[in-house]
Amino acid sequence: MYRGNITIKDIAELANVSVSTVSRVMNNHPDVSGKTRDRVSKIIGLYGYIPNASAQNLKIAESNNIGVLVKAAFSPFFTSMITIIEELLVNKGYSMVLIQVGITEDEITRAELLVKEKRLSGVVFLGGSFSHNEDKLARLECPFVFVTTTQFSCRSEAFSSVFVNDTKEAFKAVDHLVTLGHRKTAIIIVKTETLSIIELRLNGYKQALAHHGIDFDESLVFTADNFSMKASYDVTRHAIKKARDFTAVFAISDVLAVGASKAFTDSGLKIPDDVSLVGFDGQDIAIYYDPAITTVSQPIEQMAHKAAEQLFKLMKAGKHRQFEFDGCLILGGSSAAVSRD
Repeated sequence: MYRGNITIKDIAELANVSVSTVSRVMNNHPDVSGKTRDRVSKIIGLYGYIPNASAQNLKIAESNNIGVLVKAAFSPFFTSMITIIEELLVNKGYSMVLIQVGITEDEITRAELLVKEKRLSGVVFLGGSFSHNEDKLARLECPFVFVTTTQFSCRSEAFSSVFVNDTKEAFKAVDHLVTLGHRKTAIIIVKTETLSIIELRLNGYKQALAHHGIDFDESLVFTADNFSMKASYDVTRHAIKKARDFTAVFAISDVLAVGASKAFTDSGLKIPDDVSLVGFDGQDIAIYYDPAITTVSQPIEQMAHKAAEQLFKLMKAGKHRQFEFDGCLILGGSSAAVSRD
């Protein structure tokens, strides 16, 4: 079946395990189940596999580093989650390697390189695309977990994820505004070329409008250049100067909501008397703003703990799983019934 020297990757494919699991079996690591160890050992013996000395030395030099790859790393939401994940990793004897991934950069390709360069024992993805190639995921030679995203194009056996249903939670936010009487609700999004939370939350916005019999108006989609307060401020000021007709705004993140809020006040508009505002994520920056911004809160602590827990299970030859959490609409002073004046 195999011509020439069989490789560790070949052994992993035959045993239906990861390359890192084969390495742990060869190095007598205790965190491999007896059944898996026996299966890998039999295949190694059957094919007479002898590890390359230089490759084996690299494995011996493998560190206890866990890579955390973050898109939009300046987000307070991710900052809070990173702090929790790092503490959980350190408690287990691992170190965190934090990497910021550009908004247009492919996080899987970046991770594949980092796994080889840094000898990572595992990877946590914070943010990113919801649509990756399954074959590409299979090339990651270590356990990995997606957090705040899942993978719609892959079989559930191919990945682990911890997330909220962004479409459903965005629906909650917009439904709240429409229930208050707002028939003209704008949305602030960010430019994107891949399936991401941006598109999913935009879909939730559209679904809520349709649910209430309101036509979608493309002119009420305000697209910021990036996930920053300044970008949101700029696009909102532009909409105000263009005299766009709206009484409420749904910003797809709290950072964008704060930027929009500043634009409203600088333009002489009062919140919520003149315009209502809802954000997403449940960050302190929104809750302690004045007025406090109504927001959809994500359970950051529970999601971070579940992500770390699942990664540790995968590192012990566990199976991939997906975990969906519910968000919660937190009412603040930024949303109120539409003025009938």
